[in-house]
Amino acid sequence: MRTEQPLTRPAESLSGLIERVTFFNEENGWAVLKVKAKGCHDLVAVVGSLASVSAGEWVTAEGRWVQDKESGLQFLADMLNRTQRAFIAESNWMASRRWRLYPSQKLARR
Repeated sequence: MRTEQPLTRPAESLSGLIERVTFFNEENGWAVLKVKAKGCHDLVAVVGSLASVSAGEWVTAEGRWVQDKESGLQFLADMLNRTQRAFIAESNWMASRRWRLYPSQKLARR
């Protein structure tokens, strides 16, 4: 006798540097983050709950990938942990923003 069980995906893990906090609700901790994740070329949207969060921190998440109709591919985190950025990560994060010129700044230099 063969019984079939529903397919359940094991939780995936993702970690990386928070580049931008797109949305954060202080009442319930729900957040939408843009993360530069290991092994991903583009920024990844990570959705989940945290007590507090700021750009430049390191985040580790466990969850699953979902395709949202409006927002596209997102990592829906069942568990999120953040850590203060390490010295190397902080210096890299600050250096990447220090010399970035936006179009208005480029025009002002002319």
